[in-house]
Amino acid sequence: MHLNELLSIVDLSDRNRQLKRAFNGLQNPIVIDGKEVEAIHILANLTCPLTKLKDATDAKNAKLLIHDSSWLENCANTTKFIHSHNLKYPNYRIQGVIRLKPIGELPLGYLSSSIIPDTRLGWSHDSKYVNFQLFFCAYFVWQERVITIHQLISEHNILFRELLFSAGMFKKDYGQLQSAFKKWKFEKTIKSLHEDIRQIRVPYKQDYIALTPVSAHTIQRDIHLALSKNNVNKTTVSHSRAASVGSLVSAAAGKVFAVNSQPKRLLGPHTIQGKSLQTRELLALESLLNSDQVLLTPNNKQAWEKNLRKHVQTFLVSWMQMYAPEKSIDKCIELFHLYLSNTKSWRHLAYNPEVTRVVRALFTINKIGKPLAKTTAIMDNSQYRYLLLPALSVSNANAINSAYSVGLPSIIGIWGFLHAFERNVQQYCALEFKLYGFALCLHHFSLHNRGLTRENDLKNGKLVTPAILPTRQCDLELSIVIKCRVVKPLSEQQILACLPNNLCQGAIYPAIKNIEHFKMFENLFEAALDVPTRNGCWLTKAEMNTEVDLNEWLEQKSLLIGNVGYHFLEQPINKTNTINELSHCFAEPVLAQLKEQRLHATSNESDFFWVLRQLDNAVILDSWSNYENSK
Repeated sequence: MHLNELLSIVDLSDRNRQLKRAFNGLQNPIVIDGKEVEAIHILANLTCPLTKLKDATDAKNAKLLIHDSSWLENCANTTKFIHSHNLKYPNYRIQGVIRLKPIGELPLGYLSSSIIPDTRLGWSHDSKYVNFQLFFCAYFVWQERVITIHQLISEHNILFRELLFSAGMFKKDYGQLQSAFKKWKFEKTIKSLHEDIRQIRVPYKQDYIALTPVSAHTIQRDIHLALSKNNVNKTTVSHSRAASVGSLVSAAAGKVFAVNSQPKRLLGPHTIQGKSLQTRELLALESLLNSDQVLLTPNNKQAWEKNLRKHVQTFLVSWMQMYAPEKSIDKCIELFHLYLSNTKSWRHLAYNPEVTRVVRALFTINKIGKPLAKTTAIMDNSQYRYLLLPALSVSNANAINSAYSVGLPSIIGIWGFLHAFERNVQQYCALEFKLYGFALCLHHFSLHNRGLTRENDLKNGKLVTPAILPTRQCDLELSIVIKCRVVKPLSEQQILACLPNNLCQGAIYPAIKNIEHFKMFENLFEAALDVPTRNGCWLTKAEMNTEVDLNEWLEQKSLLIGNVGYHFLEQPINKTNTINELSHCFAEPVLAQLKEQRLHATSNESDFFWVLRQLDNAVILDSWSNYENSK
């Protein structure tokens, strides 16, 4: 859109509103070519509240402002608070500004600002200066560039300098601004952390570091704009003091759109003992038993039986990986008959001597006791045990898993809960317990809009009542299967005693009636069958082998979006006021698509387990299968 279109609006109040909207941080920049002086006057006038502004195009009033040294100083000071990541979101009480870029790239399938080409920056500071920042910080299109007056003065653009002189700026003021803006640097961090700045501790390179998650302006802006045209997966996060949070929130009138990421497949069973594909294989087994009754020529019969054995053998290989890894032949046959007896359609084959004969022959061909084809050392289940934490009730968990997504708690936060459990076992039970991965099953979920109030605080001798902070909370029930190594099994009492009290800021309530289910298993499927709550779904990482397309992500109804890690904005360095005096860095949340799945007897368990990857520039959760392939 060109500025001429808005200047043609006759009604003054409507024109003022449209011009204010055109230069806010949530609109596509307006083209000002040919109307540069008018645009400068408009930006000067828009620093006044609309309620006090008669005409935003008033050149006389704009020149009076530009000649006012105190006004110009207020506008110039706002450039100190331009940010790439909003430290004040959503807690406006935090002080400080950071301008950093994510370090390097992430693997395919992850979303951070490193893949966003937009380089526009935001602004946040004191709310009384939110209008003043428009003059130097508002973006527009000039000579096919998306740019601000601050950038043009910093570049010492001679053509635009003359336009500023034509608009009324004194040469002396321009020279002072240019000198001040030369000192402006993009890269800016904080070396001394404010007490309100959140810090989390994560393992990194054989030690721990402190991270502060911050929202990327570019991603938040792009998601808000995309969701403003898409009601499929949209929710709103409201802010009572929008101007104090930042220019983007202020432009959105305190109502920022975020991805609504709520599970949709919790009514069906989370684990299915049978699988549709098994019908073909077990029909092949039944046909193989009755092959003597089939009238075919010897050659055709031999080929037919060979094909049947191939189908049955494929099924037995998958079944052995789940049920009987590294077991003896007799034990495998015993477990296979037990498996058949628990199925509705094939129980008539259980404990049939002919089945035993055929299966024993195929097991022998498959060489029990040796690694199966296409398996890796990491999938050798004899190295691992599977600890079930069944049907954990969580209340008032934080549902804002990042600045961009609302619904499911942060997946990396759930990993933090399990890491705390691992440390508790090592410390209080004096056992060698190592967490390698976890599978997550969600049974119940409900999202709530509950205001988080703060108690009155005494500051400078005055009683201060903070506003209600924006938040979303959720209640849920979930089961977790931990893939671990442990010297000896943990008792139910030890497991319950070592469980942390909080998960993603929500209170945990393990049901006493389920205490007998807190135990170890030999594989994931056995653990899943022991979960007392039968409905739900397993959350896994969706496989993505292409670059992320944000619009496609937002339009997909079948997949969820969750926070699965953090992308570093700087290398960890020593700072003051860090937790445990650890090295600290700012990091932005990393999003990934999540899939709701049912677990079958022949499912690949590697797809169901999450594992932490420590990269040089990030800590992210990935599926076990991807983790192994990346080695």
